Amino acid sequence: MTITTGKFISQLATTVTKLESLVRSLQSSSFHPSKQHYQTLTDLSLRITECGANLPIQVAALKNRRAEPFFEEGRKLISQAQLEITKLITNAKLEDRVIFGRNIVYFFNGQRDSVVDSDATKARKQLTRERCERICTLSPDGLISWAVAFMPTIWTANLMSKDTFDYVLEHIEPDNYQVWPPEIYDILSGLGAEEPLQGSHKYHEFLEVAEGDKRKTQSTGQPRKRKRVSDGAASEGELLSSVQTRESVARTSDDQYASRESTSPNEATETPVNNQGAEGDKAGPSQEASTKEKEKTNTEPVKYGDVFSLNIEDARYALSSDQDVREIYVTNPKAPHKIGEKSSFLTAWISEDLGKLLSKRGQPVNY
Repeated sequence: MTITTGKFISQLATTVTKLESLVRSLQSSSFHPSKQHYQTLTDLSLRITECGANLPIQVAALKNRRAEPFFEEGRKLISQAQLEITKLITNAKLEDRVIFGRNIVYFFNGQRDSVVDSDATKARKQLTRERCERICTLSPDGLISWAVAFMPTIWTANLMSKDTFDYVLEHIEPDNYQVWPPEIYDILSGLGAEEPLQGSHKYHEFLEVAEGDKRKTQSTGQPRKRKRVSDGAASEGELLSSVQTRESVARTSDDQYASRESTSPNEATETPVNNQGAEGDKAGPSQEASTKEKEKTNTEPVKYGDVFSLNIEDARYALSSDQDVREIYVTNPKAPHKIGEKSSFLTAWISEDLGKLLSKRGQPVNY
């Protein structure tokens, strides 16, 4: 799946923040590296330096691509899409139900091959099917926007260039969740009840997410960030490992070096490697305590309305999650609360999955 500009920037910002944290940890560390450790650290430093030098070059190249023809063509198509979407929401009526329905069927069923197709036709249909699969990775709002805005003859492989398609795919997403006219949901539901989409698991998954987005947006009246259909629900391990994967160098019995991962956001700094000479390494009490702390989670049942305090690493992860953070609020209380003298509160409206995860990791507060 093609990564979007916003997602790339978010990942890059998280990586830079993590790297800065590691450098500060190194500055204040009491490490006793072996000769091999020094060599490994030097090699990693050189790799980081090379990446850092290459990044501005790639950013400049990205900026230069704005002058290429596909960029202007893509902008025109996005403007056209925004106009069509505005007309649809304003008038509460589709201008062409047939085109909308045909697009939806194409997205989830693709173009079928025929025994009379030439090799060139088969190749074109295959490329179109690949484009359909990529369109299906959009959020429901992005996918509906595409189906509303463009006739199939515009975006299929024989007319729209690859670069233009990539541009439109990245920029078609609306800024916020949309509440579409009832006609849209009626058509989507009707298509799911007839062939060829009746038996499509992917289509009915899309329908379920689209209906869920509609209910949530209507009930809250608040703009919310989107979730792509292809993302699915992240597991607890995936939620943590997305930004908390750490790499440390551990000595093995045959004096080789292996990489091991830790996914605990409780670990604010790296646990130093405790070298005790040629006889091998042995973890001291501080390392054992750190390991126990990393595995610590709440086991008490969580009730709605419970309040938990988070450590900095957990909070940093939560606020960096584009998929799970909906809205962020700052409150300036007039009087102190039970949890102490606080000048203000930062509150984030997050997904239920992330809330369950963080409540396990946080410390209960009598609020």
